[in-house]
Amino acid sequence: MEKTYIEDREFEQLDFTTTELSPGEYEKCSFVNCNFSGCNLAGFNFSECEFSSCNLSLAEITKTGFQDIQFTGCKLLGLQFNRCSDFRFTVTFNNCLLNLSSFYKRKIKKIHFKDSSLHEV
Repeated sequence: MEKTYIEDREFEQLDFTTTELSPGEYEKCSFVNCNFSGCNLAGFNFSECEFSSCNLSLAEITKTGFQDIQFTGCKLLGLQFNRCSDFRFTVTFNNCLLNLSSFYKRKIKKIHFKDSSLHEV
């Protein structure tokens, strides 16, 4: 499957559980009120993207790249951040639900958590 490259695009109120997001690289994109719940994002690469009011609960993020990512008001229940790519892994969480997620053996020096819920993490 060919991977796409998408830059400077806004995705708003999309349900990726019914319409699949094309595998590839997303740079400087914003995702607003989107549903990724249970989606397979394995191998995707997100760089300098913003996720606002999105649901990524139980999404598959094995080998997914998150470089300079901002999550605001997102639901991120049960995500296995320990499985995503180590390369330039830098994320910020503002007012997010991260309950039951895992950062096992992940270096979290460059991760910022602000006003977020981290129960059983």
